[in-house]
Amino acid sequence: MKLTILGTGTGRFTLERSSPSYLLEHKGKNILIDAGNSCMKQLLKVGKPSLDLDVVLCSHFHKDHYLELPLILYEMLQQINNPQFGSFPNKKVKLLKVYGPGGIKEIVKAWQGPGTPVEVKEIKNSSFKLFGLNVNSVMLNHGKDGTLGFRFKVGNKVLVYTSDSIKCPESIKLALGADVLVHSVGLKNPIGDNKDYHPSFSDVGMVASKAKVKKLVLTHFYPVAEKFDYLKDVRKNYKGKIIVAHDLMKIEI
Repeated sequence: MKLTILGTGTGRFTLERSSPSYLLEHKGKNILIDAGNSCMKQLLKVGKPSLDLDVVLCSHFHKDHYLELPLILYEMLQQINNPQFGSFPNKKVKLLKVYGPGGIKEIVKAWQGPGTPVEVKEIKNSSFKLFGLNVNSVMLNHGKDGTLGFRFKVGNKVLVYTSDSIKCPESIKLALGADVLVHSVGLKNPIGDNKDYHPSFSDVGMVASKAKVKKLVLTHFYPVAEKFDYLKDVRKNYKGKIIVAHDLMKIEI
């Protein structure tokens, strides 16, 4: 498995960080995990235009995680109808599988053009296979609607993505023994409603420690997070290897 981190930011924009999206490559197949703002441009930067995608996995429907899914679908329609106007006029449109929580079918239906080959599946606490990968999706705690976390396993290698989840037993179980855990860095001291939506820095370390993960990758940076010594707080509970992600970083698993 190879993971390219396309976007490490949030819905609060900065020049350095795009919104959350991740490209997972395995056996020549391309799986997009979340479709945050700028993901199509980021895909072009790494030589993987959206027309090359085989699967899109949506964790939840906060704007910074899915708003370019309609653009991906529209690009497929445009390629069918007017390929000569695009950057890749000779590319054929192939089947795109889209998986996500309840509501994903309505979103795709609203944007899927006539003749666009898309297969949609609603998932929750589910297990399925993608191109030889064993995938588990689990609903985690992130506000009233939650968010899907994903566990990918091939052979003895495990990658886990917990999206924006706060610390909860489900996220620790999902990440148990992972080679790589991709986790939101959270906020220094979440207050008010944010306590239900985002972890504290120290909570992130607690999840990684309790799950005994080999490597922790910090992502989903609010601009305010970078004003603090978040690594110090994460390391209070986790003594393993920590990677501070940046846009277009590649990680082999």
